[in-house]
Amino acid sequence: QYGVYLDSTSATSEPVTISGCTITNNSHTGIYITDASPIISGCTIKNHSTYGIYVYGSNASPTISGNTITS
Repeated sequence: QYGVYLDSTSATSEPVTISGCTITNNSHTGIYITDASPIISGCTIKNHSTYGIYVYGSNASPTISGNTITS
């Protein structure tokens, strides 16, 4: 369903970093973020049925840069 799922329980003293990866062909979303603040950079995210990256929640504050996201 999800390539990567991050929520507030994923929190550590340092932000979770996802970089230089390829996430493809999931049945829902490539990266699903709820109330988390990961760093996502240099990834290729493609061929998902709904969203490449989905961010939800008032405490979510991800840093997203330098990615290629296509449907």
